[in-house]
Amino acid sequence: MWLIAGLLALSLGQTAPGKLFLVGGGRTPEIIPKRFIEECGGPESLIIVMPLASATPETSQGSVEYLKEHGAKNVVHFGKASLEDADRAALAKLLTEAKGLWMPGGQQHRIVERLGKEWCDAHIKPAVARGMHVYGTSAGAMVCSDPMIIGNAEEPNTPRVSAGFGLTTYMVDTHFSQRSREPRLRKGMDMTKTEKGIGLSESGWVVIQGDRILEKHGETLVIEQTKAPVKDSLTFSWQTEKFPLQSPPSAFGP
Repeated sequence: MWLIAGLLALSLGQTAPGKLFLVGGGRTPEIIPKRFIEECGGPESLIIVMPLASATPETSQGSVEYLKEHGAKNVVHFGKASLEDADRAALAKLLTEAKGLWMPGGQQHRIVERLGKEWCDAHIKPAVARGMHVYGTSAGAMVCSDPMIIGNAEEPNTPRVSAGFGLTTYMVDTHFSQRSREPRLRKGMDMTKTEKGIGLSESGWVVIQGDRILEKHGETLVIEQTKAPVKDSLTFSWQTEKFPLQSPPSAFGP
């Protein structure tokens, strides 16, 4: 269905939106870097590595080397803890040319705080709409939500939430089974009236395009909260899909 929709968009002269490759942290499955580079158009295509979730983004160069080891030849590192307007302008220009955006882990709130929510809405969302693909692991995956989970509140199994990129309507949580985060995700969805959620365990990953899940790999949990009328009241029912863990990848990625 998604392929038909993509072909229809192309036939109408429209650009298909970029794909989101979202990973639950831990090992980056070995297939992803090669697949991501191919989706971006090949080794010569521009990929931005943006480690703004890191406490020290200036020195977070691991993903650049990782992508080059897997064949990418045009990788640009963008990472500063303190951004000036000139830095944002430079990134905005890169985003008009980039075929891919690669975001490693850290603390997801740092990404939006450093760039600014309005700036993200004005530059990152349009780039994805034009066809730029996004890879995010851990914090880099969670920031694609809006609202996004940014940590734990004092009350057990209750998240703190903030504004994210809004590249998908799914609320994303990561390190899911390893840190027993299903109650946290469900509570976050209830708190924010979010109807769809994805829990990604480490090395579990999904591919989303146009807010449709195209692929699920490894240990993932997809939750859909649907409104169902009961007599004169309005209640919620859960539709939950679980996907078993596949064989573990053989190499570590950033």
